[in-house]
Amino acid sequence: PALFVRGSAYCSRSRPLCAKYRRMYPLIRVEKRHPDGSPRAAWQGYRMPDHEGTVRVWTPPCTPRVHVNGRWTPEAPLLTAWSSGERFVAHRYEDPEGLTVYVDVVRAVEVTPHLFAYTDLYVDVILKYDRVWSKDEELLARLAANEAQSAAEVLDALMGMGRARVWPFDLASARYAGPDDVRTLPPGAEAELAR
Repeated sequence: PALFVRGSAYCSRSRPLCAKYRRMYPLIRVEKRHPDGSPRAAWQGYRMPDHEGTVRVWTPPCTPRVHVNGRWTPEAPLLTAWSSGERFVAHRYEDPEGLTVYVDVVRAVEVTPHLFAYTDLYVDVILKYDRVWSKDEELLARLAANEAQSAAEVLDALMGMGRARVWPFDLASARYAGPDDVRTLPPGAEAELAR
């Protein structure tokens, strides 16, 4: 048959998976939102199979990003990961300088077949060059007191995870691993910021 479906879509004209079919990954919209719900950034990525409950989105190199402060097209791939119940969204970048983990503290995450969106609470934790640091703590003042306190607690916990190099700062975590064929996927198109 021209199209064979078993959980994921397979295309008979593609390279073989199980000798005849290759898995096709849905191209979805990724949105980073301000705490008030307004758009902050948007791009397209491919929804990979979940790993032990972790939702994963692969963004190929040269996929354009649109941000409230402008547009850019990173040359490095990005893997975004989130597990239900986590108050953060992790992003692992690959570039010539090595691997970087950038973690957004979030209020909420929305996952549908066509969308991965999260509400960012300003503060972030970064692992790069074997160093862990946080940024934008001063922006917590823009949040209601109880939400600022909760975000600060998540930030403190993430700093401890970073120092211990446990998820999401374990660069070799299976949550960051994916099928080799995702690396052959073409870049997504430029997304519009407002929907």
